Amino acid sequence: MSKDEVIGILGTFLSGILALIGFLWSIGALQLIFSFLAGSFSTYVVQHRLQIESEKRKIRRENAILMRDNIYGPIFKEISKILEGVELVQNWYLENLKGIMAHYLFFTVKQNLKTKLSELLDRVEKYGKIRWTTELMVQDIMRKEIEKSYQVDIGSDMYAAILRLLIGKPMVSAITLKETLFRDIAPKDFMRTETEKWGEGISVEVTIGGRQKSLSDFESLHEHVLHEIEKESLYIEEKKQRIRLINELEKFLDQIKAFINLE
Repeated sequence: MSKDEVIGILGTFLSGILALIGFLWSIGALQLIFSFLAGSFSTYVVQHRLQIESEKRKIRRENAILMRDNIYGPIFKEISKILEGVELVQNWYLENLKGIMAHYLFFTVKQNLKTKLSELLDRVEKYGKIRWTTELMVQDIMRKEIEKSYQVDIGSDMYAAILRLLIGKPMVSAITLKETLFRDIAPKDFMRTETEKWGEGISVEVTIGGRQKSLSDFESLHEHVLHEIEKESLYIEEKKQRIRLINELEKFLDQIKAFINLE
């Protein structure tokens, strides 16, 4: 086959293709094909993007659950324990919280939260020293007042003066003299609150320096000790620091809640 014949065949073929395209275009078929292809491609792109976004959301949620269970949840629990200890004038421990901060996932926590937690931990440790010093001061005044009034040396026993409420033999509630002083609870207010809770059937048991005493003895001792410690600047400062720390702990817990409630 000569070169001219090949060129003629190709020209005929191309002319036929062009004629077919012109015919399809004239009847609208080509536009329909283009529309179908364009629609299919758009649908594929949208579905692909939705699938990618779905996978990303799934991964983000799995990571959020992992952080909640290993970091944020435990931090919330430990800070709540510290808050309770500060409010109720009880002991707390920082070992578990420091252990969480050493966890390999802790580095993914946002920097502002890490900084705030470190500052809060420092505040708790500093307040603990103030609280301890104040407790020693209060204990010394309690010891002197009890020795003066009841001729008994309680030493370092913080629980030497305690008010118990009983229903029958079982004890349902109790408060120490130290707790009434640090928590600003007058014995009569404690009695009123607990009576509303447990009813009029409760009985009172007061122990001061290992001896059975009356409610009026406990109230009188509370007044005398409170009168003395209110003269001490350390007592006033401890109260200010405690209120400030409670507010900071509560604010931090509010921040952490967002990382725990994932629904």
